[in-house]
Amino acid sequence: MDQTGLPGSRWPVTLAPLAAAVALAAAAVAAGPPAAFGATHTRAMTSRANQVRQVIAYVTAAGKHTGTVTPIRAATNTALPPVKVGLGPEAIAVTPDGKTVYVGNTASDTVTPIRTATGTALPPITTGQTPQDIAITPDGKTAYVANANGGTVTPIRTATNKALRPIKTGSGPTTLAVTPDGKTAYVVNTGSSTVTPIRTATNTALRPVKTGHKPLAITVTPNGTTVYVVNELSSTVTPISTATSTALRPIKVGSFPLAIAITP
Repeated sequence: MDQTGLPGSRWPVTLAPLAAAVALAAAAVAAGPPAAFGATHTRAMTSRANQVRQVIAYVTAAGKHTGTVTPIRAATNTALPPVKVGLGPEAIAVTPDGKTVYVGNTASDTVTPIRTATGTALPPITTGQTPQDIAITPDGKTAYVANANGGTVTPIRTATNKALRPIKTGSGPTTLAVTPDGKTAYVVNTGSSTVTPIRTATNTALRPVKTGHKPLAITVTPNGTTVYVVNELSSTVTPISTATSTALRPIKVGSFPLAIAITP
């Protein structure tokens, strides 16, 4: 996500540096059946060591005329051969099982899946205009893509890498967050200063929730009860109750807030 947008972009709306979006993936390694304490302990240590060796960071590089994702092996901090994707890759997300990375290509209006086991790009998936952010449901079945210049969110079925019918939201959808139970995706509409809840079971948009002016970042509490939305031009954070999808009293913060994170 970037703060300036790409050349020709009608809606400059992201948060992180253009060429520095990062995602992490790790393959789970089974420790094997229980045995004597010493053997079990040794297997557990081996499993953790194997997991560390398999952790890969994926970094997007949104060059003007090319687009790549560079895998970095965390155990050695070494870059692996870059993976060719679409133009202007910015958003990136990893499925919970660590098997697939999804990359939003803002300049080619596609999402490129990358198979982590082989580091190879799969056929690109066409989305709406300027795919700006990606969020994946906790069960890993659906990736939601916010199309900043299209006013829609594109669901992608991860089992088949097929795009489903786009969901109409407000103006300038830029960031998303999914509740821990996976039942609702919340989409920030920067252009209309609203958040649109999406019921994931049916992929239907619910009534938009009014926020402060120019909302940008969003996050959900670990217990899933509250969504927090950062409003850049209002210098506020709007809490939203997930039980009722209603905005609570805005919280005044410093000037031009851009990002938010929540402790576990």
